[in-house]
Amino acid sequence: MYSGDCNLGFSSDRDMRVAARYSLLLSAVLAGLSLIDWLAGRSLEASLTLGVSVLSGFSAALLVLSERPWRYRWLHSGLIGAVCLLMLVLMDKQLEAVFMAYWLPFYLAFALPWKRLLAVGGVFSLLFLGRLMWTDPMLNGQVLATYLVCVAVALVFAWMNRSSQIMLAEHPVTDPLTGAYPQAQLLHDLRREVPRADRQNTRLALAVVHIPFHWRALNPDAWRNHLRVLALRLVESSLPQHALYRLDSDDLVVLMPNFRQDDADQLRSRLRYCLPGEVLDDSNLQILNYRADDDAVSLLERVCACCQSGGISR
Repeated sequence: MYSGDCNLGFSSDRDMRVAARYSLLLSAVLAGLSLIDWLAGRSLEASLTLGVSVLSGFSAALLVLSERPWRYRWLHSGLIGAVCLLMLVLMDKQLEAVFMAYWLPFYLAFALPWKRLLAVGGVFSLLFLGRLMWTDPMLNGQVLATYLVCVAVALVFAWMNRSSQIMLAEHPVTDPLTGAYPQAQLLHDLRREVPRADRQNTRLALAVVHIPFHWRALNPDAWRNHLRVLALRLVESSLPQHALYRLDSDDLVVLMPNFRQDDADQLRSRLRYCLPGEVLDDSNLQILNYRADDDAVSLLERVCACCQSGGISR
């Protein structure tokens, strides 16, 4: 939905909320077009445009404000259908609204995964071309050529982003200091591990290792050495199927499929005296268990919230 796999920008932990802000912009533009139609005396067109504008604004506001935005993905499907229908309805003989449809392939490239983009874009294009046959024949060629160019550019853009994402997933980049994967890779791996945990009925957990506050006041060389040694101890204490990640906050996370309590106990014992003169107590290590109401995005949001607050989250 909002986190279409053909757009790298919407694959982060902020994917749905970022896309929702684009929908707020769409709502504002449609509201302006509605006002223009109303001033021109086209009350029906103004009402239709205003209705889609309100739907877009409501959908965006709900996703931005909700603590569980992924539960409202169905609303985005309705929004895309309403926008496509609006473009077709507003195509009149004067072609005043035909040109509004040129931007729709780009919107779909941002909003939908690759396979759904091809399906929805193909259906809309067929309906668009069929509707175009009823308009002024003198302009059909120009409109058709422009629309096909827009479709081609949008598909190339979406395909390039999708190929880049696949390449990054197959060859993930690790942090040169710690050897850990970045936060974006954690989201990608959670999208694989969460369905697997549901399918196999196994436990999935993340061990969040908070960087002690006083470490951040150290000189750069000491800070890098502490972080490197900590990451090394985490790797040594982990099983082969576990993976280490470095968050944007510099805190470290161990993804633990098939989690057992012994895994957490081993991490605690190894971290307690991982550095000479340093003692990391239980408050520096927190275990977040995957819950039934979680998905990949919500689980990563819980991890980031845990790092920001420093509070215990289960």
